[in-house]
Amino acid sequence: MNIKPIGERVLVKVKKEEKTSGGIYIPESAQPENKEGYVVAVGTYEDGSELPLKEGEKIIYGGYQTDEIDLDGEKHIFVDLKDILAKVED
Repeated sequence: MNIKPIGERVLVKVKKEEKTSGGIYIPESAQPENKEGYVVAVGTYEDGSELPLKEGEKIIYGGYQTDEIDLDGEKHIFVDLKDILAKVED
């Protein structure tokens, strides 16, 4: 399935640590507010120019307003560009 976000939105594959390396499950209430994920698809600015993100980049995002979808059994979310805090560069 090919999805293209509309407007200044980014489709992100969520990287979520659900348990520690020792096997202890982490409840959602204990998860950090700033989250990590990978860019899957990117929308455009209102004038049609490209957003400063590319597919496959690792990002940190915040905010509380996201729309969640399930793609191939994995959690993905739409994040507004304003809620993306940083790109993670290795």
